[in-house]
Amino acid sequence: MTGAVGEARARPFVAVAMAASIVFIPLTVAKLSLGRGKALFVSDGYYYYAYLASIVVDRDLDLGNQYAHIGSAASNGWGRPIAATGRRANPFSIGPALLWLPAFAAVHIAVRVANSLGCELPHTGFELYYQVPTYTWGFLLGLAGFLLLARCLVRMFPQHVAVWTLTGILFGTALSNYAFLHCNFAHWMSCAAVSLLLWTAFESRARALREYWWIGVGACFGLACLLRWQSALLAPLLLVACPRETSGRWSRRVAGLLGALAVAAVVFLPQVAAWRAVYGHWLVVPQGQGFLRWGQPSILHVLWSRDHGLFTYSPLLLLAVVGFLGCGESPHTPRPTPHAPRPTPHAPRLTSARWCSQVLWC
Repeated sequence: MTGAVGEARARPFVAVAMAASIVFIPLTVAKLSLGRGKALFVSDGYYYYAYLASIVVDRDLDLGNQYAHIGSAASNGWGRPIAATGRRANPFSIGPALLWLPAFAAVHIAVRVANSLGCELPHTGFELYYQVPTYTWGFLLGLAGFLLLARCLVRMFPQHVAVWTLTGILFGTALSNYAFLHCNFAHWMSCAAVSLLLWTAFESRARALREYWWIGVGACFGLACLLRWQSALLAPLLLVACPRETSGRWSRRVAGLLGALAVAAVVFLPQVAAWRAVYGHWLVVPQGQGFLRWGQPSILHVLWSRDHGLFTYSPLLLLAVVGFLGCGESPHTPRPTPHAPRPTPHAPRLTSARWCSQVLWC
């Protein structure tokens, strides 16, 4: 009985995943048919992918021969020579390459085996039989991580509210661009990593994992930073993850937070090593010192600019602002336990006003 109930609850989220896959497949085929150079890893995605090809094929972080595939575009753009190391720059994170590694390595092994049997397949890493499986693997990883957001939402909201919220985020915001057209960028898997961090944080707090909570939360936080180091700004989420039973014990809370940061630092080490190999420094802002201006947050520009402004490109998120400001009814109603009595037939149904308020909060 429990299995049947769980299957019924999961069915709407499976439908969302299937719809996302249905959208992804024709758009990927169109990208191969209409795109420049018949490649999937283009634009910024090329630089993420260059790390992967260099690590597996060349077993180093000298990206010069990878950049040769796009010629002068790398020399005049992000791939400028670095005087301190003699290597070519790559301001993009190494995290996506590490998550793509299983699919890419499997193809590379298959190609090497085929060549040992007499085939003559090129193995630079930029052939389509490398790119298509790696690109698809990245989409599936991002989708699996994103669906973890549903696990967070159903803890606090009715299932149908969670389903519609998840659908709106995936298909009604700028995230759809990164999920279906540019999952060769870090953004799609970064969203999945943040969803994983949220889920781990809520689980740690709800289940009171005692002294072990900081291991999983720290690893997820480190993964989010490894994919996009700007995710370090999400560090306050570590406070949310602190189990309730330690709320009055400051020594345990501080020790747990420090432990989580230590685990995150270990997970982030590949990026630090890549910066050292490419730029000659352990910590660096690879885009340049003016990339982040801490004293000039430019909040209105980030939210409303015609150049990738959050609300300009995703006006649906304005609903979230209304809920965030508390204009809706708070949904902090405890979820019924498995043994709780069912509501009577005369119990009031969820009104449209309450449903809208819960969507706003969600």
